[in-house]
Amino acid sequence: MDTFWRHFQAAYRVTWPPLVLLAALLILVAWHAGTPVLHVWDEARLAVNAAEMLRSGDWLVTRYEGQPDLWNTKPPLLIWLQASGLYWLGYGMWAIRLPSVLAALATAWMIYRFGRYTLNSGFVGTFAALILATSPGFNGTHVARFGDYDALLTLGLTATVLNWYQYAQRRQPGRLWLGALWFALALLTKSAAAVLLLPALAAAALMQPDGRWAVGQWRTYAAIAGSFGPLVLFYGLREAAVPGYLAATWFNDWYGRFSQHVVTVSYPWWIYIQRLAFPGLLTWNWLLPVGCWLGLAAASTTTPKHHFAQFASLYVFVFLGFISLARTRLPWYSAPIYPMAALLCALGLEHLNKQALHQWHWPRPIVTSLLVTALLAPASVLLYHEQARWDAEKADPMLRYGYQLPQLLQVQPKIHTVSIVQQNQYQAALLFYLTALHEEGIQTIMIGTDTDTSSSKH
Repeated sequence: MDTFWRHFQAAYRVTWPPLVLLAALLILVAWHAGTPVLHVWDEARLAVNAAEMLRSGDWLVTRYEGQPDLWNTKPPLLIWLQASGLYWLGYGMWAIRLPSVLAALATAWMIYRFGRYTLNSGFVGTFAALILATSPGFNGTHVARFGDYDALLTLGLTATVLNWYQYAQRRQPGRLWLGALWFALALLTKSAAAVLLLPALAAAALMQPDGRWAVGQWRTYAAIAGSFGPLVLFYGLREAAVPGYLAATWFNDWYGRFSQHVVTVSYPWWIYIQRLAFPGLLTWNWLLPVGCWLGLAAASTTTPKHHFAQFASLYVFVFLGFISLARTRLPWYSAPIYPMAALLCALGLEHLNKQALHQWHWPRPIVTSLLVTALLAPASVLLYHEQARWDAEKADPMLRYGYQLPQLLQVQPKIHTVSIVQQNQYQAALLFYLTALHEEGIQTIMIGTDTDTSSSKH
């Protein structure tokens, strides 16, 4: 058996630490992602959009209750992925949440590889990925493990930034066009939210000689302009299919969202900075100033890590500044900055680790124990908090359908008709579960609480 494993590892070059890291990331971002509860805002609305897209066969116009949806006017990339998931996996939570789970996993893996191969530090790459996966600002509400736009947006923007950074540092045109492709996908995910990358990236790039070189290249602007092509094409086709869409998206996603409140809740301008400090980075937050300090020291050193720390620090805080200027503010809008913040924290942790070992002469077992504790503490807190949230949701009347209706699909002998008391509230979650029941041939009779009348849905 030992001989077999030696030959297997030699033939396929099995490297166990990355596989262990990948397994840990998968557990952290996918834990309980398949639980039956469909969240009302905004996950349920997107699930209905996906279900109606699959049922209608119209992959251009998103619909809600059979009508073109002019409330959710985001581009359809996520809805396409969710509708495909419903087709292949059936009407369950994994079909709705798998795109976000995979996007979150890919983002963590991407910054691991960037730290390991671009910054030449397996320590930075490994801890950056684990910091990201244990940070509630990323692995929390509306982002990882939720069927919303922000995990997919974060993947697209992170890939764009890291590829364009490498384009500037290494003068590789291929990185420019690969970043442009990722930026196009980010625009097709959340349109205006993706555009906020450009001023943050420009401010960070102009502080470095290689960045100024990239800003002065004509092909940089050609790549950026080309990235908008798929979004502009979609806008044209969508408006031609159902006139009025451009006016709706201009208000919902662009000017209206920036100039006024388009949601029912209001947060102060400092919400993103407050959330980054806590609970966004959880127990890792004290490392962020250390990473930023390394960036400030970039003027006196030529090391790639210091220059990237300078770039990442500027990117994070300029991005936060721009989203803080918008009148519509929601905590998860800052999700795209967390991969860069995780890299900064990992750089700070590596610096302190080297100081402890080589300057302060701490025993290696003590340093290793502290690193393990630093990792286990946020992971435990995150999973405990998520478990408490799921337990609390069982008492939420707006989420009760998720604990009741999916169970009907498992009953034997099969149920053919079920009566449901419908309360006067936002019913996106109920609409999705009704579609799931109808796909299994179960007829539903809706009973209104006010009118006491019933109707059949087929």
